[in-house]
Amino acid sequence: MFEPVFRRPGRRIRPFCLSAVVVCRGCSLPFQRVVSVFGAVLPFAHVPFNLQVHYGFSLTSATFLRISNQHALHLYDKYKKIVTFPLSPGVAVFIVETVGCMFPFVSSVPALSVQRKGYTLSW
Repeated sequence: MFEPVFRRPGRRIRPFCLSAVVVCRGCSLPFQRVVSVFGAVLPFAHVPFNLQVHYGFSLTSATFLRISNQHALHLYDKYKKIVTFPLSPGVAVFIVETVGCMFPFVSSVPALSVQRKGYTLSW
C-alpha cells in the first residue's frame, strides 16, 4: 500500500499520519510502558523475542534501548528534585531490596587491611 506524501520547502506532509495522529518511528504511551517493563526486567537483546511471544510483533533491540533510556532519564530528572543525597560519605542505615543479588560493602580500615590494599570487603 502506498501513502501520498506532499512536499513543501523544508517539510513533508503526510495526510494519513496527520489524520491517524501517528509519528514515523514513534511509539504509543501504552507500548512504551510495555517496553519499559520488559527493558527493566530483561536484557535488551531478549526483549524483541518476548514481545513477539506476548504481543505478536517485534521491533529491534535499539528501539527498546532508546525508549527505556528516555523513560529512565525522565524518572531520574523527576526524582532528582525530590530525593536529596547526603553530602558526607557513609550512611547510618542502608536499605536495599534485591532479588538474588549480593552487594559488597567496602570499609577502609588501614590497620586490618594490609593484605587488601587499604580496604576490607564484606557482603
